[in-house]
Amino acid sequence: MQPKDYIEIYQRELLGTPTDVMRQYLVHFEDDTHKFIAGLIKASGVWQKYQIAGVEREKNQQELIWSAAYFLQAINSALISTRLFLSGYFVPSGNLARQSIESLAFASLLPFPATGAYKNGRLGMLMNTRPSGIWLEMRSILA
Repeated sequence: MQPKDYIEIYQRELLGTPTDVMRQYLVHFEDDTHKFIAGLIKASGVWQKYQIAGVEREKNQQELIWSAAYFLQAINSALISTRLFLSGYFVPSGNLARQSIESLAFASLLPFPATGAYKNGRLGMLMNTRPSGIWLEMRSILA
């Protein structure tokens, strides 16, 4: 995709079919919204380079594929969070903004084997839980 494609998609998703509340917010935040779209376009370009170049040449491709998916989730959550904010839904907007940051953080952890994020994620476990029983057996098999 080209940057102009991202512009069209993000503008449609963020500003398309505004509600009455959204129109009132855009009076105050429209310039900031366009700056945000420009930032998302840059982030999407970085994601695209990471997805194409990084995944193809690295040894731990599976980890990078999942990492790239979490980066894309972070971009998507940021976009939707902003749409919710502009629509007057502050709490859901804040929750999704937090999920965007968490996705970005987890995406950063996944490619590094020392974090154990990918291995633990495959087992469906939280990083802070202590495995027992069958989980210990599965962990030893996957190690």
